[in-house]
Amino acid sequence: MVAYIALSQNAVVAQTAWTIADVLENGQGNTLARVAYSNGDFHVAWQDANDWNASVYYDVIGEATSPSLPFQFQVNNSTMRGDPDFGSVKYLNIRYATNEGEFEGSIREGDSLAIPDDSHIVVGPPLLEDTVVIIYARYETANASQDVSSVIESALVSSPNSSFDIRDFRFSNLAFESDGTPMFIGSDPWGDRPRYAYDAFDQEDFPTLDFNNWNGHGNAKATQIIHAGGIYVASFSGTDDWSHDPLPHSLASSADLQNWTYASLPQGYSVEGMAYDDGRFIAVGSFSDPNDWSGAQNGAIFTSVTGQTWTVTTLPIQESLQDVIFTGSEWLAVGGDTSFWRSSDGFSWGKVTPINLHGDLTAVAIGNGYVVVGTASGALFSTVDGMTFSKQAQYSGRVNDIAVGNEKFMVTIGAYLLEAPFAAEGVADITAQPASSYVIPSERVTLTVAAQGDSPLSYQWFEGSSGDTSVLISGATSPVFQTPPLSQTERYWVRVQNSVGAEDSLTATLTMQEEPIITDQPAGESLNMRDSVSSRVSATGNNLSYQWYEGFAGDATRPISGRTGSYFGLRADFPGAYYYWVRVFNELGSVDSGTILVTVVPVPPIITDDPQDVTITVNGFFGSGIFVQAVGPSLSYQWYEGFSGDTTTPLASATSWAFYPSDDNAGISNFWVRVTNPAGLVDSRTVTYTVLPMPPVIKEQPLDSWASEGSNVTLRVDVDYRSGTTYQWYQGSSGDIANPVGSATSSSLYVGDLQAGNFTYWVRVTNPDGYTDSSDTTVHVRPVTFSSWLAREGLPINESGDGAPDYSVTQDGFSNLIRFVMGANSHEHLSNTDAFSHETLAIGDNVFVALQFTALKETTDATLHIEESTDLTTWSETAVQVNTLDNGDETVTYVYRSSGLVTTKQGFLRLRASRP
Repeated sequence: MVAYIALSQNAVVAQTAWTIADVLENGQGNTLARVAYSNGDFHVAWQDANDWNASVYYDVIGEATSPSLPFQFQVNNSTMRGDPDFGSVKYLNIRYATNEGEFEGSIREGDSLAIPDDSHIVVGPPLLEDTVVIIYARYETANASQDVSSVIESALVSSPNSSFDIRDFRFSNLAFESDGTPMFIGSDPWGDRPRYAYDAFDQEDFPTLDFNNWNGHGNAKATQIIHAGGIYVASFSGTDDWSHDPLPHSLASSADLQNWTYASLPQGYSVEGMAYDDGRFIAVGSFSDPNDWSGAQNGAIFTSVTGQTWTVTTLPIQESLQDVIFTGSEWLAVGGDTSFWRSSDGFSWGKVTPINLHGDLTAVAIGNGYVVVGTASGALFSTVDGMTFSKQAQYSGRVNDIAVGNEKFMVTIGAYLLEAPFAAEGVADITAQPASSYVIPSERVTLTVAAQGDSPLSYQWFEGSSGDTSVLISGATSPVFQTPPLSQTERYWVRVQNSVGAEDSLTATLTMQEEPIITDQPAGESLNMRDSVSSRVSATGNNLSYQWYEGFAGDATRPISGRTGSYFGLRADFPGAYYYWVRVFNELGSVDSGTILVTVVPVPPIITDDPQDVTITVNGFFGSGIFVQAVGPSLSYQWYEGFSGDTTTPLASATSWAFYPSDDNAGISNFWVRVTNPAGLVDSRTVTYTVLPMPPVIKEQPLDSWASEGSNVTLRVDVDYRSGTTYQWYQGSSGDIANPVGSATSSSLYVGDLQAGNFTYWVRVTNPDGYTDSSDTTVHVRPVTFSSWLAREGLPINESGDGAPDYSVTQDGFSNLIRFVMGANSHEHLSNTDAFSHETLAIGDNVFVALQFTALKETTDATLHIEESTDLTTWSETAVQVNTLDNGDETVTYVYRSSGLVTTKQGFLRLRASRP
């Protein structure tokens, strides 16, 4: 459960005094918790980050009920809000009364307080009502004690949290709809797709929803949803480090929480935090170049007035931004490696270098004139001028959220919920804490504190842990305190106060150093090449530093870079005997370890699979390489041309286990590879690499073409192309090279200004391995003038302009002029063929005379007329066109019918040709 612990109103403390409000007991240690302020209350939600299928827990801070049983509470320094005696075993000694009696119990640190509990001793009569009264509760040792009655009372009356069993959901953040209903955002269980959950039916039922039309993949989650200006805006974060798939969307908007439109932004942007204020949305995050596999990223800031169209500012820092707020006059954005940026309008940003602020910044908030910043290492800093910061608290875990409301700050750090009530204006406020350090015997240390607030400020230093006023240091009443000569570890703190209130500093622990003593010597070992040397030294003392050396103990001429811890690890790349030792030291002195011997056993390479012979055709296929498989540490490869053992012809850049020889030209080559490491070498067998010739292969032959006189055509051939392929076109039959076509040396042939007639072409395709001839292709060129048709037919031009009419009419009654317009020869039979036929045509109940014929698409000096008659005397061009069909050879087939019905009268249709 979550307990809300009210701060005593009798003591006015500085803004930066933080206390543990509660521990989120349903978390399993690695808890992701979020806190937010909405509609007059703080809200907290959390999930066990180790179990993506765990429930999401939720509570409204401060909603109290009457004490209820049964009750269980973990006893430790966190839940008891402090440690009365550092390093000692503590007990919670408690007396309480219920309607079953008055009881006493003693619970050791680390165990749980349970009410009721049969092991508790009855010491008094029961209450007359169904409630619980804490008579006293002390967290204590034999030497120290602190009253924790209010802690237990607050836990008893805290409202139980709500548990939302949101299936297949990995919690990321907490948001609110405009009416204050909570929303939970995150991803699917595997972190692949962003999801959100909201109470769609007002029944405290939170179904999980996918963002519709999401087409991304790879480690993506929703990080925030904001409802402002009548629109929902969602942000997304994530990158798949394995396949380096950039995030396709970083921002989206919706009017109804159902249909989402994604902002038009380049791939690679990722958003971690977002806020709305001053009439605009500001989102912060990072940009990773999809084409850069190094993992580098730049900070990024996104600004929008509408929530749909965004201005992106990519910052010159290689750190992601995490959070952003509006102070009332400017925007502040924070992120990794003390990234601190400010802007007056949300569009133009400048970097700030704050004083005394350090670490990866994760959250920022403003309240009561203070800017509070949290870090990934659990530290909390505050400032009143936006520049000079003071570290005010340090806890274990990441600062996930800082919320402000009800005249206090609340923070989630891991499973802890912290609070810092607003202080009165002008209260004494520590801005720089006294620093802990290591000391040596008889050293005097100067401790300093910096503070602000209404004058006059007074100072009083104490010995012991912060808050323990039992040992007041007489005369230590200034911001600077110099300790007496020290002979053991001591703790000091200072109280700064004025007429408004007071603040206690953090404890400055001055740890007395002890000379280092090696208790466990490092050990040598024997190992194979490429394995890692692993050794460790154990030593007593404090403030210890370590430096490992190569050589014999005492010879400090060869320090090993980067090996400055108690653990020594180094990869053994080369065989041989090696000696190492370590020096352990602090300000009091040093001690050297013994020498360890590390023997690295040589492991020469072994070929497990020799490369095999390969036979392919020229320009075969990708993958026609030769490969060797070898085992052993630190392997190197070098391929050679020739026979195994002949190193006179090494192949440049062929230094991998795989080698891809050129297959551009036919022939037989020999190759082999030498595999080496510092322990030896081994040569492969000789590989025969055969490249067979491959003459051209024609995939698509040139096709016959039809064209009109005076036009042009383009003929094409498609081949399996390879380097060195050439073309030559010829006129005539395939294989006849007597008539090459000029400069026709490409895969296509352009023939222009065609003359009437039929012309045959073909192409020879040649590559370094031979040639292939195409099949014939014929270009059929139709005449477009009657005179050219007569010339093609070998007919004279007589006075009637009909050449030799008897020559054609005797065939089937068609004159040469009609034959020309129909695209026919002078001697072929046309009647009752596909070129000319007639029949009756039924359309519904009506019957018509119909005529089908074929004619040229284009003629320039002759016209074809379709005429009809009922008496073979009077003819008119009133026939009705029924259908046309383009035959693809410069001709069209037409169907005409009579305009009148065939009844008792006869109907006739005819063709007539005329010239101008």
